[in-house]
Amino acid sequence: MTAKNFDACFAEMEKWEGWHKFTVTAHDPGGATWCGLTQRSYDAWRRKHGLPLQSVRRASDDEIRAIFREEYWTQARCDDLPPGVDLLQFDTTVNEGAVQATRDLQRALGIPADGVFGLETLECVQRVTTRADLINRVCDRRTSFWRSLTTFRWFGAGWLARGSAIRARALAMHASA
Repeated sequence: MTAKNFDACFAEMEKWEGWHKFTVTAHDPGGATWCGLTQRSYDAWRRKHGLPLQSVRRASDDEIRAIFREEYWTQARCDDLPPGVDLLQFDTTVNEGAVQATRDLQRALGIPADGVFGLETLECVQRVTTRADLINRVCDRRTSFWRSLTTFRWFGAGWLARGSAIRARALAMHASA
């Protein structure tokens, strides 16, 4: 549905993931991170592609873009989603993982939240007539999830700012579609 929207969604996500910034932050279970990509995720992708392991700091922009497309955008089925919902699903997958992103979406749709994005989930998304309401419900679920985490006290302010900005951008994408 919105394959062409990857570039716009990636640009939004980049704003929050510290582009060309290396971090190792206390209390962050992700560990060493470059451009929002953890060493663990980078290692897994390089193994999958038969490449030797190296520091995530050496990841090229092309590799990073490919990883976010393959491991986050595609895994979260963002190409199948309408504008705005795709951004939210992508950003939530980057921030929380595909299973949690799908659970948030499923809960907002009022269907069993098994974390598997299958035909039932896709059909429910396609039947939604008030996508702005769906975006707001998913954002509210996401905020509730963040608040439930023990790491919220360290990262909560940033997550809430990110959530607010992504909500506004997702609603704008939906409105302009």
